[in-house]
Amino acid sequence: MKKHICNLLVLTIYALLQQVPSSAQLTPTPVIFPPPRFGGPELICPYFRDVENGSTWEEITIGLSSQSDLENYLAQFGRYEIAFPNEGSLSNSIGYRWRESTAKSVELQAPRRIDICLQDGVITVIDVDILQRPEYFYIDDLVDDIGAPDIVTWGWTDKSRLVFWFMHGIVADVFTQYGDEASFGLISRMIYFPPQGREGYERRWPFNLTRMTPYYPVDPSIPSEQNPFSFDIATE
Repeated sequence: MKKHICNLLVLTIYALLQQVPSSAQLTPTPVIFPPPRFGGPELICPYFRDVENGSTWEEITIGLSSQSDLENYLAQFGRYEIAFPNEGSLSNSIGYRWRESTAKSVELQAPRRIDICLQDGVITVIDVDILQRPEYFYIDDLVDDIGAPDIVTWGWTDKSRLVFWFMHGIVADVFTQYGDEASFGLISRMIYFPPQGREGYERRWPFNLTRMTPYYPVDPSIPSEQNPFSFDIATE
């Protein structure tokens, strides 16, 4: 009797398995990664236990300059408006947007977009658009100036990469589309933050909020390598 019941259970389980499509049996559970929260259109400000003086953009120094210092510097160019994050946004930064013509922005080399983080009255992070420069600024120029970067990782889109110098407190957002000599390697914006050591960067802001997986482009003009540039990184 017991043997008959066991055989019946085996036959029942086998029959149920035959009703499951074979593709469903072979399809693995997808691994869903959280979306990147650094390098995108919105700056999400971290809290720093200690804010050391860092790199300088124009007249503004990380960990030293105030919001008033930035506004006094921008006043020489023309009209800016303060832009606060949209409702429901994760961003907690303060933005400044250029409100005059693009031609005047290029003529004056006035940044069209700046986002900042404030802590204890000083600027801790600056995210600035630099495409207004009359002479474009390329990643090779920056490498020649401050040395090999620490890491290159995926950007916000498949056409860009983020290049990090942790001890300088600098990130460059760089275009990486092949076939256009004018755009490959072009820096679209710079992000400045308090300097930090190389060790353990994977666990710290801002690298720990970058994209952790590559894109899969079908366009052959878009590189698939994490580092498509001609230079090596300092940690290799």
